[in-house]
Amino acid sequence: MDLDKRALGSRRTDADGRTAERRAEEERQVVAAAREEERRSSQRRIGSRSVAQRRQQLDWRTSVPTAYLE
Repeated sequence: MDLDKRALGSRRTDADGRTAERRAEEERQVVAAAREEERRSSQRRIGSRSVAQRRQQLDWRTSVPTAYLE
């Protein structure tokens, strides 16, 4: 009898008719979407550096005299 009550309790629904598992899954999806949006916005910030800045970095990397590399 106690086992039956516990089994029913684990599937209990809230006022909207959602189970605890479904609420947890929806919450995980919201968190995952928020993380994805944050990742995309940080990529946009990195990508928004000017072309001149990128070229300057590239020039600095490629302008090392070869004598130092040997």
